[in-house]
Amino acid sequence: MARDRPSKGKNLRKSIYVFTEGYTEKNYFSILNKKYNRTATVKVYPTGKQGRCLLNHALGKISTLSKTEKRNLGEVYIIFDKDSLENDEIEGVLKDAKANNIDIGFSNSCFEVWLLAHFEKPNESHTKDRLYKKLEEYLDCEQYERNHKNDKELLMQLEDLVSISMKNTSSMEGLSQKTIIHEPYTNIGSMIQSIYDQDFY
Repeated sequence: MARDRPSKGKNLRKSIYVFTEGYTEKNYFSILNKKYNRTATVKVYPTGKQGRCLLNHALGKISTLSKTEKRNLGEVYIIFDKDSLENDEIEGVLKDAKANNIDIGFSNSCFEVWLLAHFEKPNESHTKDRLYKKLEEYLDCEQYERNHKNDKELLMQLEDLVSISMKNTSSMEGLSQKTIIHEPYTNIGSMIQSIYDQDFY
């Protein structure tokens, strides 16, 4: 007996779009994509943008998707850091992202808060410079910011430590106008759970 053909236009895999500020985030999520098998395709795009510019870029890219791509569209995420962004801008991005069904991965001061959490619980002493210094110790490298921020091979040391990072950031509240001023802060763990939906990390 012949097998039933799938109905015309039926697509089995949704596409999740992740627009990042830089290549550190892209490389990290590329590692997770290989580690976690899921029914959706996770597409990660570094943009060199942050805040309002990043949100506008993501909205623009999504608006240009083909009909088939839009039919397969799953969640959309943007990832950016506090850095020197004004709180007013971040609050506006939170509001407009929610209105457009875009989720946000946010870290204060930077994505390295999440990376350090693979080894220890971030605390108020972890300024950006100290974050880099601590990562140099744990990852056994020198001049992390200059030489290793885009080092995918170095980040592969973290792939089996995701559950530790989630535990070390579990006390941080959800992203809101209240929490954007907290430093250190990251909600990347919640984002990973939403994207990959694993029982164990």
